[in-house]
Amino acid sequence: MSDKQVALFIDFENVRYSILNTYHCEPKASLLVEKARAHGQVTVARAYADFTEHPQSLQRDLQISGISALNITAHQIAQKKKSGSDMEMLMDMVETLLDRPAISTYLLMTGDRDFIRVVTMARNRFSKKVVISGVPGTVSTDLIKSAGNNFDPIVMEQLTDEEKLDTLIAVVDGLEKSRPFLAFKYLVDVVVSNTDLPAASQEEAKALVSRAADLGYIKRYQRGNGHWAYKLDRDNKKVASIIKSKS
Repeated sequence: MSDKQVALFIDFENVRYSILNTYHCEPKASLLVEKARAHGQVTVARAYADFTEHPQSLQRDLQISGISALNITAHQIAQKKKSGSDMEMLMDMVETLLDRPAISTYLLMTGDRDFIRVVTMARNRFSKKVVISGVPGTVSTDLIKSAGNNFDPIVMEQLTDEEKLDTLIAVVDGLEKSRPFLAFKYLVDVVVSNTDLPAASQEEAKALVSRAADLGYIKRYQRGNGHWAYKLDRDNKKVASIIKSKS
């Protein structure tokens, strides 16, 4: 383990939408923090966004991985919302440069060229190593150059259809332990918001749940009130195998 200290700053909205548009899945906080750990001991880890605009599961995922999620409320200006997260992130970086001299490496997860000035200041005035991290093709080339061409790309492994079904089975198994019944709409919402189940839209989520039902992994049944719900077919060999492997 390196004894170098690392500060991780995440422009969360920028990173999240870059990942969604490129890989059609949600960012995984564990992957983001592991990138920082590869450069040393992470002593500062912060993500900035108006988190009311993002699924709550993402904020929990950040916190579980040790990343502080700073909620910066966006303000309505004319016909669009204006976020102040970039300014908050920039100010925190400057404060960290001034107050935490032991931190030698700054990892910025963003593609926004507006951070060029603070990057050059960190390198030239404070002699810090700065690494830019983001989805290839979505990051300003000038920003990367300002960091001395230190670029650590964010690459998400995309699941096959079979892996998505396996993950859905494991997720439904966990849900059944805490909920009395699972409606179709609820399962679809889980697929959309769960970071382990990369679905870019409600339509894709519906297709995944429907496919699991068609294949016999989950089955539809009528509750006493006449409403329909779904549960795992635990007699199905594949379902039994997935549950056993996760236990």
